[in-house]
Amino acid sequence: MLFHILGLFNKKVKKGIEGRKKLFQNLEIKIKEKFNPQKPIFWFHSSSLGEFEQAKPIIAKIKEKVNPNIIVTFFSPSGYEHSKNYALADVISYIPFDSIFNAKRFINLIKSNKTFVFLMKYDIWPNHLYMAKKNNFTLCLANTIVNEEKLTFLRRFFYSTIYELFDHIFLISKDDEKNIQKLNLKKS
Repeated sequence: MLFHILGLFNKKVKKGIEGRKKLFQNLEIKIKEKFNPQKPIFWFHSSSLGEFEQAKPIIAKIKEKVNPNIIVTFFSPSGYEHSKNYALADVISYIPFDSIFNAKRFINLIKSNKTFVFLMKYDIWPNHLYMAKKNNFTLCLANTIVNEEKLTFLRRFFYSTIYELFDHIFLISKDDEKNIQKLNLKKS
């Protein structure tokens, strides 16, 4: 609802809302046409174009080594519009807004015997993550930054709760590694 109100005043938000019309219908068609049901699925989500640039080398290496089905999603129109013809992805889409209903429907569309999720940097979608974890997806957070100065009490609680869901967190620097240890995650 908030996005629809913002869409009245902001062209970029409006474009993102319009891009999500018939999102699930389009996804169903693309997945049926382009995914090989025998292959694992790798889902890469980037907020926008900058984060997607960080995902491209990972996608290229995985495509070379494993040759899985690859779905790429974006939150922003800038990422989607500039990348909608990216050759190494089988399916490119906006991510559905983060409600339990949308997350459940999206996860059910992309699940396979082996599904891997790569969220780039720090674009966290709690309902999508929860549903992916519930469906035994392997969750990875890539190229993330953990800034100690931003770890207020509430942020510590939020990040530690969310980061606990991930199977793998790939950090950018040794400082990030030290800062993530301060969250006292219950993982080995």
